[in-house]
Amino acid sequence: MGLSDPIFRGVMRMGYKVPTPVQRKALPVCLLGGDVVCMARTGSGKTAAFVVPMLEKVRWSKERREGVGGGLPGAITNTLPLIASLLAHFHAHFACALPLLTAWG
Repeated sequence: MGLSDPIFRGVMRMGYKVPTPVQRKALPVCLLGGDVVCMARTGSGKTAAFVVPMLEKVRWSKERREGVGGGLPGAITNTLPLIASLLAHFHAHFACALPLLTAWG
């Protein structure tokens, strides 16, 4: 799907072997910078479908920016447990691919 090696390794560490149906449809669009709206059941891979392209874009931007300022990704959720889960996945599977800072309050 065109992922960099560090991001691909993070995806594999998450336990994905093949993309879910949601990911098969959303990842290519997101990786090209398109907008996606989807509705699917819990556990269908929606979060990874938007987080993986976001991390890929941040990594790509960081490598080419060479220290020049730029944007940071953000995620908004409706509950603290949901953001805590999301952040745990970020740190557990992708911290080696790029530096991560998390904050909430």
